[in-house]
Amino acid sequence: MVPNFLTVNDSGSIRPLTTAQKYNVVTRTAFDWFQFGWYTAKSGIDQWSGNEAGYGNGIHGYGKRWASNFADGTAENYFVGAVWPSLLRQDPRYFRKATGRFGSRTVYAVTRVFVTRGDSGHHQFNFSEILGASTATLLANMYHPAADHTVDSNLELMSLLVSYDMLANMLKEFWPDVSKPRTRHNAHDTPANTP
Repeated sequence: MVPNFLTVNDSGSIRPLTTAQKYNVVTRTAFDWFQFGWYTAKSGIDQWSGNEAGYGNGIHGYGKRWASNFADGTAENYFVGAVWPSLLRQDPRYFRKATGRFGSRTVYAVTRVFVTRGDSGHHQFNFSEILGASTATLLANMYHPAADHTVDSNLELMSLLVSYDMLANMLKEFWPDVSKPRTRHNAHDTPANTP
Protein backbone atom coordinates (compact mmCIF):
# COMPACT_ATOMS: atom_id res chain seq x y z
CA MET A 1 0.00 0.00 0.00
CA VAL A 2 2.82 2.42 0.83
CA PRO A 3 5.13 3.23 -2.11
CA ASN A 4 8.38 1.38 -1.63
CA PHE A 5 10.35 1.79 -4.82
CA LEU A 6 13.60 2.82 -3.13
CA THR A 7 14.27 -0.23 -0.94
CA VAL A 8 16.92 -2.86 -1.59
CA ASN A 9 16.75 -6.21 0.19
CA ASP A 10 19.97 -7.79 -1.07
CA SER A 11 22.73 -5.28 -1.73
CA GLY A 12 25.42 -7.82 -2.60
CA SER A 13 26.13 -7.03 -6.25
CA ILE A 14 23.75 -4.16 -6.91
CA ARG A 15 24.68 -1.49 -9.43
CA PRO A 16 24.34 2.24 -8.76
CA LEU A 17 21.37 4.05 -10.27
CA THR A 18 21.92 6.35 -13.23
CA THR A 19 20.70 9.95 -12.95
CA ALA A 20 17.68 9.11 -15.12
CA GLN A 21 16.84 6.11 -12.90
CA LYS A 22 17.03 8.30 -9.77
CA TYR A 23 14.55 10.77 -11.25
CA ASN A 24 12.26 8.00 -12.56
CA VAL A 25 12.00 6.18 -9.25
CA VAL A 26 11.41 9.41 -7.33
CA THR A 27 8.68 10.37 -9.79
CA ARG A 28 6.97 7.01 -9.20
CA THR A 29 7.16 7.61 -5.44
CA ALA A 30 6.14 11.29 -5.48
CA PHE A 31 3.02 10.71 -7.57
CA ASP A 32 1.91 7.40 -6.08
CA TRP A 33 -1.76 7.37 -5.00
CA PHE A 34 -0.73 6.83 -1.36
CA GLN A 35 1.00 10.22 -1.29
CA PHE A 36 -2.26 11.97 -2.23
CA GLY A 37 -4.08 10.19 0.59
CA TRP A 38 -1.31 11.18 3.00
CA TYR A 39 -1.52 14.86 1.97
CA THR A 40 -5.31 14.75 2.30
CA ALA A 41 -5.15 13.34 5.84
CA LYS A 42 -2.26 15.57 6.95
CA SER A 43 -4.02 18.69 5.65
CA GLY A 44 -7.13 17.80 7.66
CA ILE A 45 -5.05 17.29 10.80
CA ASP A 46 -3.20 20.56 10.18
CA GLN A 47 -6.45 22.47 9.77
CA TRP A 48 -8.08 20.84 12.80
CA SER A 49 -5.05 21.66 14.99
CA GLY A 50 -4.75 25.22 13.64
CA ASN A 51 -1.32 24.79 12.03
CA GLU A 52 -0.35 27.58 9.66
CA ALA A 53 -3.24 29.83 10.64
CA GLY A 54 -2.26 32.21 7.83
CA TYR A 55 -3.99 29.87 5.39
CA GLY A 56 -7.34 30.53 7.05
CA ASN A 57 -10.22 28.13 7.64
CA GLY A 58 -12.90 26.47 5.56
CA ILE A 59 -12.44 24.77 2.21
CA HIS A 60 -10.08 27.50 0.94
CA GLY A 61 -7.79 27.11 3.97
CA TYR A 62 -7.87 23.34 3.59
CA GLY A 63 -7.03 23.63 -0.12
CA LYS A 64 -4.06 25.87 0.61
CA ARG A 65 -2.82 23.46 3.28
CA TRP A 66 -3.20 20.53 0.86
CA ALA A 67 -1.27 22.34 -1.89
CA SER A 68 1.41 23.32 0.62
CA ASN A 69 1.77 19.73 1.92
CA PHE A 70 1.92 18.42 -1.65
CA ALA A 71 4.60 20.97 -2.60
CA ASP A 72 6.63 20.28 0.57
CA GLY A 73 6.52 16.51 0.09
CA THR A 74 7.15 16.51 -3.64
CA ALA A 75 10.05 18.98 -3.39
CA GLU A 76 11.61 16.98 -0.56
CA ASN A 77 11.24 13.73 -2.51
CA TYR A 78 13.02 15.19 -5.54
CA PHE A 79 15.77 17.04 -3.68
CA VAL A 80 16.55 14.12 -1.32
CA GLY A 81 16.07 11.31 -3.84
CA ALA A 82 17.17 12.71 -7.21
CA VAL A 83 18.67 16.21 -7.38
CA TRP A 84 21.30 16.04 -4.63
CA PRO A 85 22.04 12.29 -5.08
CA SER A 86 22.72 12.93 -8.78
CA LEU A 87 24.99 15.90 -8.06
CA LEU A 88 26.81 14.22 -5.14
CA ARG A 89 26.81 10.70 -6.61
CA GLN A 90 24.96 9.19 -3.69
CA ASP A 91 22.47 6.33 -3.78
CA PRO A 92 18.98 7.39 -2.63
CA ARG A 93 17.85 3.83 -1.92
CA TYR A 94 17.36 2.30 1.51
CA PHE A 95 19.46 -0.84 1.92
CA ARG A 96 17.73 -3.07 4.49
CA LYS A 97 19.76 -4.64 7.24
CA ALA A 98 17.06 -7.35 7.52
CA THR A 99 18.85 -9.36 10.21
CA GLY A 100 19.71 -8.90 13.84
CA ARG A 101 17.85 -7.77 16.91
CA PHE A 102 15.08 -5.18 16.88
CA GLY A 103 17.24 -2.57 18.63
CA SER A 104 20.18 -2.82 16.25
CA ARG A 105 17.90 -2.73 13.22
CA THR A 106 16.06 0.29 14.63
CA VAL A 107 19.33 2.16 15.17
CA TYR A 108 20.42 1.20 11.67
CA ALA A 109 17.15 2.45 10.11
CA VAL A 110 17.19 5.76 11.99
CA THR A 111 20.85 6.48 11.24
CA ARG A 112 20.36 6.00 7.48
CA VAL A 113 19.22 9.64 7.28
CA PHE A 114 22.83 10.47 8.24
CA VAL A 115 24.68 7.60 6.56
CA THR A 116 24.12 6.50 2.99
CA ARG A 117 25.82 4.55 0.27
CA GLY A 118 27.66 6.40 -2.45
CA ASP A 119 27.41 5.38 -6.07
CA SER A 120 30.89 3.94 -5.46
CA GLY A 121 29.37 1.46 -2.98
CA HIS A 122 31.10 2.99 0.05
CA HIS A 123 29.30 4.43 3.07
CA GLN A 124 29.38 8.21 3.47
CA PHE A 125 27.60 11.06 5.22
CA ASN A 126 24.11 11.49 3.76
CA PHE A 127 24.53 15.02 2.44
CA SER A 128 21.62 14.37 0.06
CA GLU A 129 19.17 13.98 2.96
CA ILE A 130 20.30 17.06 4.88
CA LEU A 131 20.78 19.31 1.84
CA GLY A 132 17.56 18.01 0.27
CA ALA A 133 15.44 18.72 3.35
CA SER A 134 17.14 22.14 3.69
CA THR A 135 16.52 23.03 0.04
CA ALA A 136 12.86 21.97 0.24
CA THR A 137 12.48 24.08 3.41
CA LEU A 138 13.98 27.17 1.78
CA LEU A 139 11.73 26.68 -1.24
CA ALA A 140 8.71 26.45 1.09
CA ASN A 141 9.29 30.08 2.10
CA MET A 142 7.96 31.03 -1.34
CA TYR A 143 4.45 29.71 -0.63
CA HIS A 144 4.02 29.24 3.13
CA PRO A 145 2.28 32.07 5.03
CA ALA A 146 4.55 35.03 5.83
CA ALA A 147 4.26 34.32 9.57
CA ASP A 148 6.07 31.01 8.96
CA HIS A 149 9.16 32.58 7.38
CA THR A 150 11.11 32.46 10.65
CA VAL A 151 14.19 30.53 11.61
CA ASP A 152 12.15 28.49 14.11
CA SER A 153 9.49 27.62 11.52
CA ASN A 154 12.13 26.66 8.98
CA LEU A 155 13.97 24.44 11.48
CA GLU A 156 10.66 22.85 12.46
CA LEU A 157 9.77 22.05 8.84
CA MET A 158 13.24 20.69 8.09
CA SER A 159 13.15 18.53 11.22
CA LEU A 160 9.71 17.28 10.28
CA LEU A 161 10.84 16.31 6.77
CA VAL A 162 13.87 14.42 8.14
CA SER A 163 11.69 12.75 10.81
CA TYR A 164 9.27 11.51 8.14
CA ASP A 165 12.23 9.95 6.33
CA MET A 166 13.35 8.26 9.57
CA LEU A 167 9.86 6.83 10.00
CA ALA A 168 9.84 5.71 6.36
CA ASN A 169 13.17 3.92 6.94
CA MET A 170 11.68 2.11 9.94
CA LEU A 171 8.75 0.95 7.82
CA LYS A 172 11.09 -0.18 5.04
CA GLU A 173 13.21 -2.12 7.52
CA PHE A 174 10.45 -3.94 9.39
CA TRP A 175 7.40 -4.10 7.11
CA PRO A 176 8.60 -7.15 5.13
CA ASP A 177 8.89 -9.05 8.44
CA VAL A 178 5.45 -7.95 9.64
CA SER A 179 3.70 -8.61 6.34
CA LYS A 180 5.02 -12.16 5.87
CA PRO A 181 2.31 -14.76 6.40
CA ARG A 182 2.99 -16.77 9.50
CA THR A 183 2.68 -20.53 9.03
CA ARG A 184 3.46 -23.23 11.47
CA HIS A 185 5.12 -26.38 10.30
CA ASN A 186 4.50 -28.41 13.40
CA ALA A 187 3.04 -31.90 13.10
CA HIS A 188 1.07 -31.36 16.32
CA ASP A 189 -0.89 -28.55 14.68
CA THR A 190 -2.20 -30.83 11.93
CA PRO A 191 -4.86 -33.37 12.84
CA ALA A 192 -3.68 -36.89 12.13
CA ASN A 193 -7.09 -38.06 10.96
CA THR A 194 -9.17 -35.73 8.88
CA PRO A 195 -12.76 -36.69 8.13
